[in-house]
Amino acid sequence: MTARARPAPLVGLHEADVVVLGGGLSGLATALGLLNTTGRRVAVIEAGSVGAGASGTDLGHVATGLGCPYTRAVARYGAASAKTLWEWHRESHDRLRALIEVIGDPCGYERKGGFLLARDRPEAIDLADS
Repeated sequence: MTARARPAPLVGLHEADVVVLGGGLSGLATALGLLNTTGRRVAVIEAGSVGAGASGTDLGHVATGLGCPYTRAVARYGAASAKTLWEWHRESHDRLRALIEVIGDPCGYERKGGFLLARDRPEAIDLADS
């Protein structure tokens, strides 16, 4: 990954409806999502270089799915809400790819799965039965 120039300090007064702290993948995706879905004026404040912190190394990621087996998500949130939550996670990757196209830098992005359906055979059977 190439080093990015540090942005110039803000000068003067600025107005925004929403301020996002951090210009990593998550912060930029959040800002783009707010801008595109709500039309709000969004400002991103980054202390260092855009995309160079955890997002620029190996820690920044956008998960696909929840951190628990799907059957537990259904039990906890209900079938419709569990499905909606999973869809939101999947859509996060679509939004992130759109952001990458806008900024013209892939930032090391790789789409990888992370959705846990079941940890063992009994959970898989519960899922199949549902």
